[in-house]
Amino acid sequence: MNAPKPGERWRHKRSDRVYLVLHIGTLQTSAAPDLDDELCVVYQNETHYAIWVRPLDEFMDGRFERLS
Repeated sequence: MNAPKPGERWRHKRSDRVYLVLHIGTLQTSAAPDLDDELCVVYQNETHYAIWVRPLDEFMDGRFERLS
């Protein structure tokens, strides 16, 4: 499955909540500067407007589905 893109809507399968993808960001850690930076998804709950950040690999592990 292709990575999410800003503006797409995704549904969390367990909670049935819908989220809007805002950005794909990069997590930079100072604890291990020699490691590659990790891509993250920045997304917003469409009902409560809370903003969340999750590693891209975790976002794409099957818990979310893209809405058309």
